[in-house]
Amino acid sequence: MKNSAKYLLTGLCYFALGTFLYAQGTTTAEAYQYQRDQAFKNYMENISSKGMAGPANTNFDYSIDQKAVQNMVDHWEKMSGRKTAAENDAERAALRQKWATEYQASVAYDAFDDNRRLIYQNMRNFYADIYKSVGFPVPEANMLANKQIMEKRTTYNDSYGVLVFVDNPAVDLAFSAKKTFEELKQIASFEELVPLIYDFSFTGYSAIKALEYLETRFPDKKAIINTLKPLYGMSYWQYIDVDFEAPSTTRPGKSDYYFSCSSYNRGEGTELYPEMADYVYKWMEENPEGLVSLFESGNKYGGNFEIIQHAFNKKQWQQYARFIVNFAMHGTSNLAEKGKIMEDYRQYGVFILDTKEERGDYEKSKHFTLQDFEAVRNRYQISGVKAMELLGLVGSRYSTELYTQFGPKFPWIDALYAEEVKQYADSGDKDAQFLYAVHQMQVNKKNEWKQAYDIIKKFMEEGYNEAFNLDRYYGWEDQLNFSKKYAKEYKELKKAHNR
Repeated sequence: MKNSAKYLLTGLCYFALGTFLYAQGTTTAEAYQYQRDQAFKNYMENISSKGMAGPANTNFDYSIDQKAVQNMVDHWEKMSGRKTAAENDAERAALRQKWATEYQASVAYDAFDDNRRLIYQNMRNFYADIYKSVGFPVPEANMLANKQIMEKRTTYNDSYGVLVFVDNPAVDLAFSAKKTFEELKQIASFEELVPLIYDFSFTGYSAIKALEYLETRFPDKKAIINTLKPLYGMSYWQYIDVDFEAPSTTRPGKSDYYFSCSSYNRGEGTELYPEMADYVYKWMEENPEGLVSLFESGNKYGGNFEIIQHAFNKKQWQQYARFIVNFAMHGTSNLAEKGKIMEDYRQYGVFILDTKEERGDYEKSKHFTLQDFEAVRNRYQISGVKAMELLGLVGSRYSTELYTQFGPKFPWIDALYAEEVKQYADSGDKDAQFLYAVHQMQVNKKNEWKQAYDIIKKFMEEGYNEAFNLDRYYGWEDQLNFSKKYAKEYKELKKAHNR
């Protein structure tokens, strides 16, 4: 009891003193806030745990009213600017209600989307059955049917509209031509059959198979047929969504907006990928200039991920490397455009090699050669190390010519190709000398770090811009093995050069 009275007296004294000072508006009130806080809490915790029970034979009830205690604590919390228990409970209840509402909305949308997908599939199957009847394989029959179903919206920015059938003259022509080809392919002349294939040539797989049939009937026309194969076959990889505006038939003076239903058609036709990808690699070896021009005249990225994935799945690393070098070497894109495309290819490879075992298989040996780098260097009249950068084997991170944003956050070299970088460095290529010095600092072999650092200092004295950027990278001291001494020296050198 005496202890309880002592705690009560101490707490009330602090409370009274703090209240007085706070009322005076002095900063002392803030200084004493923490002390008042602790004293009051100690008092309340002591009372709550022990109660104020007297002797066992007393008839008096000195137990604490827990609700009154909570009210006092809530008052104190509110005076301290913190939320009360009731406010916290209300906030948690509101959050639970919010989450429940969002979940219900998500369930409702999923049901709505599933229903629309079912409607789309029924509409698509109606036409797809017709196209399959004349010999189109299932993926291409579905693709043709998909071109005759669109989503009609009343405004361009609507979240969704209604699914409708639309006329598509190109699809109608492809159906008619394929039907006629199948009826006449054994008796018609080469000159009669080739125009029919042209009319359904945007179905790349069926066009290739038709040309291969002609190759067996007309072996003397092989050169012409081989020219047409990549021209028609590449259309298989060109994914192009269509949307257009048209006068509304139900709202005079208004427009309706039509969108492809591609979101319901993704992933179809994957069973044809391996065979079609093999064709692409074959055509790239036979006529790289022509094939790259077909990529560039259509969708530059159409199907490229799947094409690269095919080589990786088969662990045909050399085939992949030849594809990359040929794509870098040919076409009309400038160096910056090529850099962006090649950067995407490198990302594809990283995403495909998603396990340590797969990466280990790929990284066991080199897939590019010095001759590859020289060919690219001469093609663009750039330095050797820039040619390597275009192929994704080194990265400067601050290139003004290439789009090299993916990868480590500091200048880097694929360790397998460090020797080639050194060869360019030894021949006087400044970019290579800098990158190789950074590489040696990272490797941190005995007696080589200081030598590499001296090269960096020399570049700083010569005003080489890249040399002043090393400390822009997160964790640069650890990544480049800087001691505190040399990190300080490096910063002082930058300051001395006003950088």
